[in-house]
Amino acid sequence: MHLLQCGCVLEASYARELICALVCTHFGVRGTGFGGGDEIAQNLLLNMCRESSDHGPWNSWDRVPYITTLRTGRPSTLPLGRRLHHNFIIANYHAQEAVDTDDGSSFLTVDSNVLAYGENGLKAVFGGHHLHHHTNLYLFVGTCFDFTAFKGFASSFINNTCLFRTGYYSDCNLTPTFGHRVHGNHVASRDGKLDDVCGDSFAEWQKRGHDVHTTLDRWPVAVEVAAQAERLVLAGLR
Repeated sequence: MHLLQCGCVLEASYARELICALVCTHFGVRGTGFGGGDEIAQNLLLNMCRESSDHGPWNSWDRVPYITTLRTGRPSTLPLGRRLHHNFIIANYHAQEAVDTDDGSSFLTVDSNVLAYGENGLKAVFGGHHLHHHTNLYLFVGTCFDFTAFKGFASSFINNTCLFRTGYYSDCNLTPTFGHRVHGNHVASRDGKLDDVCGDSFAEWQKRGHDVHTTLDRWPVAVEVAAQAERLVLAGLR
């Protein structure tokens, strides 16, 4: 598909949609259904956001209450959980994120994807909550994640591989009351160094009991990156 000023797929008053095996390029923005329960898998998204950098190839938002019975069986503004997995998304043309969970987005699991470029890996700001990223490969993002520190917002960044350009904040300033979890990741900078995490080097920060089981390395060579990306995407076809 090749269109202008529209999305490859736009859901509104929908739920429990399967969006699979699409190749989408040269679009504006894409939204998700209000009821939740969607599965987005095995898609290729690239060359999006060419007219604005204020979103990503995959974009969601929750700006007004939407009442559904799907999650609890009774009227509720809580949607069903969604899952986005085994996709290859390239956030070029200065897109903000590959997966832009904007304005109150919630209850989304993002796993086993290759997500290239953009300013952040996981975005949990502007009221976003219960956004869980695990087992993803982030390629040359600015920072691995951006959390808003609100009590009970409870997002997580676990068991991901993240090649970052700018920084990795670890669990700095994430007190237990916020509910966020960050651990068990493999992160890499250009030179293999991370010298400022809450005023400490990353090694000293971990010695104080933070961000357990996360490892730090330098960017791997291109052939290793390509092989890891291929394994991750093809695993969804088995």
